[in-house]
Amino acid sequence: MTDDVELPAHLRPYTRLLDDLFPKLFADVPQEMWPESDAVRRMRVCRRDPGFLEQLFSSVYRRYVDPSQVSGAQYKGEGFGGEVYQHWTHRAPVELDRDMRELHVDVGALCTGVAQYVKHPELQHEFLDWYCADALTYGRYLTVVEDFEYMLGGWISRALSRADGMGAKIAGCAVGVSWFLIKWAIWLFLLLMVADSSSSTGVAAFIGVTAAWQVFKWRRRNKFRRLLAAMRAAYDVFQTQTYSWEIAWAELNRSRELGVTWPGELYKLVETRKAAPR
Repeated sequence: MTDDVELPAHLRPYTRLLDDLFPKLFADVPQEMWPESDAVRRMRVCRRDPGFLEQLFSSVYRRYVDPSQVSGAQYKGEGFGGEVYQHWTHRAPVELDRDMRELHVDVGALCTGVAQYVKHPELQHEFLDWYCADALTYGRYLTVVEDFEYMLGGWISRALSRADGMGAKIAGCAVGVSWFLIKWAIWLFLLLMVADSSSSTGVAAFIGVTAAWQVFKWRRRNKFRRLLAAMRAAYDVFQTQTYSWEIAWAELNRSRELGVTWPGELYKLVETRKAAPR
């Protein structure tokens, strides 16, 4: 049986990783029997993969990208509706807008892959450790950012403000401002109705309820902002591939005390690596 040397699209940016994994997986095979072709070796690694490598890397991709603009280490996935896979890098704050539009991190599928990864020491690698932790924390961070933006402006304003192009961004801001003015115009109309048909006590109660609701919303927004800052701090522990699992563990726990819910698979990975002998 011959080896198919065409790698799956989601693994093509990671040929160096596959090259590193081959000697670990085939340590029991005499080196003179190893294939001479790097492409064949990489396919052998893929065949030894219990399935989590595919899960890890197919869970993260870009969407809505013009295939004609793809170059270098980026690859257009065949049969995936034009999704684009590229070598993962730590995401900077300035990239958040673009990532919210284009980047898809399937946190559920990624968690499944991480859960399998920690069970297979023969396929563990420093880059995979970093990739799993970095991609999983960022995927969760994006989810909370999306929830926060929906709370602030609703899905229409959020979608327009995140869209590519100045026109769409202006439209998003216009929708947000319009909705703000409409809400307060309705409130003023109701206040006048209450004042017309009720005593000063009724007006005071109406204003008091409104003030209490605004305080509640302000506190909720501040809580979300603190959560996002704590999540970003935890994510930035993995800014480079030289990092401390102890610091990562401390930042995850600090953010959890503020109310952040991280995937259990992330805790398991960090806990396992923190306890590993050096």
